[in-house]
Amino acid sequence: PHAHQHQHQHHQHQNQQQQDYQQQQQQQEAPPVSEETESRSVAITDLPVREAAEWHVELYKDRVWLADDAGVFRPQTAYLFDLNGGSPVYLSYVAHHVSSPWTAKEIVDIVVENISKYALRPKSINIQEPQLFASVQPACAQMGIPCTKTKLQADMKKAIANYIAEEEATQEEAMAADPEGRFASVVWKRRQVGMLKVSGVSPPLIQGLMKQAAAYWQADIFRHFQKHVILQNLSTNETSVASVVSAGPDSHGLAYFESEQTMWSPAPDAKSISYLFTDISNIPFDDVEDIETYSWDIPSPHGYPLPLVYLPDRTTIRPSAQQLAWFEIAFGAVQQFCQATLMRPDFVATNQKVSRQVQVVTHCGPAQVLVTLPASEEAAAAAAAETPAVPALASPVAHTAAPVAP
Repeated sequence: PHAHQHQHQHHQHQNQQQQDYQQQQQQQEAPPVSEETESRSVAITDLPVREAAEWHVELYKDRVWLADDAGVFRPQTAYLFDLNGGSPVYLSYVAHHVSSPWTAKEIVDIVVENISKYALRPKSINIQEPQLFASVQPACAQMGIPCTKTKLQADMKKAIANYIAEEEATQEEAMAADPEGRFASVVWKRRQVGMLKVSGVSPPLIQGLMKQAAAYWQADIFRHFQKHVILQNLSTNETSVASVVSAGPDSHGLAYFESEQTMWSPAPDAKSISYLFTDISNIPFDDVEDIETYSWDIPSPHGYPLPLVYLPDRTTIRPSAQQLAWFEIAFGAVQQFCQATLMRPDFVATNQKVSRQVQVVTHCGPAQVLVTLPASEEAAAAAAAETPAVPALASPVAHTAAPVAP
């Protein structure tokens, strides 16, 4: 009920803004209209030009995934604002539930609808997307409206972004309040913060991590490495365990454990830490947008990053900077170890442990790591027959990993 009340109040505010804008335009002195044009079919070129009305088309990529025959996509909503001398006023929006880009006709239809609604011609229409600007410009010229592609000032961009964020928050509250939980996955992906929003995490760290993860994927390590290895960082003398984690044929990765003991006998309040490769539609929207911004390495449509910490209460948080740096080393170390042993044609598997020292080039320099594949033991083999499961997320991916001590 609270979400619906908030949504209702927000739409009331929208409507009031539009009414105030309409009254403001009507109060301005307009040139006389001839008898021939006093009808519902008044030509647009006969309508008065409001010098103060500078309209702006803002295309926003919605934080939701839809699908068509070509695959998944994020639809774009077209918002129309009057820049109003520096204080933008919302006029209208139109959702676009198809993967194809906006056409000139669709944008012109939005403009014409609002011209009719407010009975005026704006001084100009600002469209920043180059291709759309070029295709819309001729139609606007026929209506006697110049098209511009002026870059907005920072405060103007922030005001428009804040308005859209408020719209999105209202929508999100309504989705979260759905009694059947139909939108739980969308809400989770909107609310789960991106890796770069974690304290101490920098773009170079994520770039280094993604580079090592992409190389691990491209080397097809998952087909050869099916259990776990012990990693000893020779610089810090710290040991840990990297284990295979799987959520299906196209979703796998590595899980972190402090030791073999915590892997086989987790504490009741244990948390688990894993990095899964998955589809883009399963990762937080913050990460989707950061990948677009920084052009990080993505090895496959199924190779998008999903590093998470699963808490005992079934909620999730993002790994710390230290944990993400561990995955950067782990992916590189496991890849090199497998290529030097398990993947060699002349490698003969035995029940004895196998160790190799490797060097992983990380975002902050080289790391020397001793990688050990433990000797086979009956108890370990029995325990490895089935990987313990972690709590399921409100996401299409079924995540599985073994818990570790906090």
